[in-house]
Amino acid sequence: MQSKTSALYAVGILTFFFTIFDGILAYVVPVTIISQGYSKTALGFILGTSSFAGAIGDIFLSKFLKTSNFRRLFLAMYACALLYVTILSQANIIILY
Repeated sequence: MQSKTSALYAVGILTFFFTIFDGILAYVVPVTIISQGYSKTALGFILGTSSFAGAIGDIFLSKFLKTSNFRRLFLAMYACALLYVTILSQANIIILY
């Protein structure tokens, strides 16, 4: 019973982390894009394209990962989150957003 509880805590902490991460980026990304001088139309195009690419990525990921090792998947999520923040902090052209 203890291992099930600790796994639940780990998933809860991971979900909390990514919710906070997503909330902060949902605020920071539009502010950063507008401060770089892009129009609101370009902002909408960037965010719309990002959402579409994320949906397509989820579809392809579900096709390739028939069985998943959750520890490896969580570590990959942490790595992607760190990579995204690093790329976004250095972005100065529209394609990086």
